[in-house]
Amino acid sequence: MAATPSGEAAASPEASATGTAPESGATDGAGDDPSASPSASGEAAASGNCPPGDIVISAATDQPTYGDGEEPVLELRVDNTGEEPCEANLGTTQQVFTVYSGSDRIFSTEDCQVDGQDALVEISPDEQERARFTWPRVRSAEDCGETTTEPRSGTYRLEVSLGELKAQPVTFNLQ
Repeated sequence: MAATPSGEAAASPEASATGTAPESGATDGAGDDPSASPSASGEAAASGNCPPGDIVISAATDQPTYGDGEEPVLELRVDNTGEEPCEANLGTTQQVFTVYSGSDRIFSTEDCQVDGQDALVEISPDEQERARFTWPRVRSAEDCGETTTEPRSGTYRLEVSLGELKAQPVTFNLQ
């Protein structure tokens, strides 16, 4: 959760193979987009005090289809469904954005992460935090090695996780 080129403030930096980084900000939950999916819940992220089951995450994209050259904005949404405010670690040590095409793993923020950081964030009931990652439409390799092929037109699947929590995947299209 770091500042992106747009300059929005965030809690902590993450460097990726492309130099872009997730960003976050509290929202009121308004304007949920149609690409949002059902979410998953479970153990609270490491170093937080949220009761198990109170933190629910979901994946989303800012639009369902991206034209040639458009960079998808991927989101990890975090909701506190409990009755009390609680703290959760929403830092880059916990969040992962992974893009697949069928069974082919195309990109993951884990691949080349440098200096991931923890970020304890207090989330009020019915509040939503979002981490956004602008994917520059490149491949990454698990060992941070060089890749030569670029993602092609087609349907892709976004999977996000926060520590042990995993959200239901969402699909989006590249033209």
